Amino acid sequence: MMNHLPAISLLDRGDLPVGEIATLAKREGARPRPAYQAHKWFARRFAVTARSLITACVTPANTTFWRAYYGKASCEQLSVLDPFMGGGVMLLEAARLGADIRGVDIEPVAAVISNF
Repeated sequence: MMNHLPAISLLDRGDLPVGEIATLAKREGARPRPAYQAHKWFARRFAVTARSLITACVTPANTTFWRAYYGKASCEQLSVLDPFMGGGVMLLEAARLGADIRGVDIEPVAAVISNF
């Protein structure tokens, strides 16, 4: 299987607009997405945070973050495993970017609801 990740990503370089991402996360906290409210999980992560990390991981370091975030980022031909999926936010965002996803959690209720 070929490696479809960049040799050096935006995440490797630490080139994320953290302040702007935090502003989006604050807005998301005020108006949460229905897909992430299927169940209450004590450690719920914001979708913008998950998408930002995934985008930065799959985007070459010489690319503009926001261009990738709003359309160029792709996880096609990648598999993403979340061994502590909890509320499933990371997996849902990875799936939206085209990844083949797998998740598990020691908490069976969280795993069943997130898988649903």
